[in-house]
Amino acid sequence: MLIVQSVEHGKTNKLNYINMKITKQRKYLVWIGGSYNSFNTLDEATKEKQNYLNKGYTDIQIETITCSKFIKELNNYPTLF
Repeated sequence: MLIVQSVEHGKTNKLNYINMKITKQRKYLVWIGGSYNSFNTLDEATKEKQNYLNKGYTDIQIETITCSKFIKELNNYPTLF
């Protein structure tokens, strides 16, 4: 029982680490027509989108991207589950 809890705790720690890395490596692009502005948080991106909506723009999208550096690092953890 104690061993199982320890293993489960280890999985949880790895999942928390992965979630932290995803959050740090995520970027948000606010597309206004064919141009974009890049932001580190969804809150910043949402505010930017609202600013352009208030100015009368209608072709505005938020795209979430994850840096490839994180994808390469994730591949170093083949035994996560």
